[in-house]
Amino acid sequence: MASVSSLKSSNNLVPLFSSSWIKDVDCFKKSVLKYDTNSTLILYSSSTEFLLSDISGIKIKVKEPTFLECKSIIKQTESMTIDTIVAIGGGKVLDVAKFCFFTNLRDVVFSDSIGSLSELKQTIESKKTAQLIACPSLPGAGSESSKVAVISDIDSKYPFVFDSFFSDEILYIAPLYGQLKNRQIVIGLFDVLSHLMEGVLSPIAPFIMKQYAKMGFQMVMDIFKRHMQGESFNFQDIMVMSSLAGYTQSFTSVGLLHGISHVLESHGYGDHAFLNACYFEPVMKYNSEKSPK
Repeated sequence: MASVSSLKSSNNLVPLFSSSWIKDVDCFKKSVLKYDTNSTLILYSSSTEFLLSDISGIKIKVKEPTFLECKSIIKQTESMTIDTIVAIGGGKVLDVAKFCFFTNLRDVVFSDSIGSLSELKQTIESKKTAQLIACPSLPGAGSESSKVAVISDIDSKYPFVFDSFFSDEILYIAPLYGQLKNRQIVIGLFDVLSHLMEGVLSPIAPFIMKQYAKMGFQMVMDIFKRHMQGESFNFQDIMVMSSLAGYTQSFTSVGLLHGISHVLESHGYGDHAFLNACYFEPVMKYNSEKSPK
């Protein structure tokens, strides 16, 4: 197991987050077992369940990032004293982990005024009482390095942005990426590109974030180029770029591409990454023709 901060990508961009590359399932189990199982909660998706055999402790499968799901998880862990959250999966699992355990949601849910998320959103505040170990299962929005969580309730999505959502450590688990199909990787990379592109173009992005996003964009294009020349995908590079995309967009705004994908996703026309991949080219073409930038 080596620190990803010393595993520079091919273009020598060092990540801005504490992270480790986990080469196999045994190494992952050793990483998790160093935490006290009595105070560690593992949240996971169905595709990552194979990692968890022989690991004791409280384990909860996350289905969807909904307010109803969050309330259910909080009630299941009501009697636990939790000091470590291990979240294994994509953005859905990570967003649920952040919202459930790095805000005051537990206090709100156990109060007398449980309502819809639209009624409660103004009472949600940042609250960090545990450490978050994020284990992303695929490239995309980079939720593992983002301070954003998006939760759904009654046909609406609610974004929450708190510094407490930043992970304390990221574990990149190699066996998760070996099971991905090329189509999943390509769609995920287009999602990464969309976040980096909006990081470059956002009018509110700090200068340094624009520079990181610009370098990341160029590096993802280089990953595509090398793959088209016959090289296998380098998952260390891909996952670091995904995390970089999540980190930089924490300090920017979303643009037209995400505006389209979020609306269509809410009406059942596909998932976030797939829609970003579909509309990437037409949005870029529109920008080139209509935008003064």
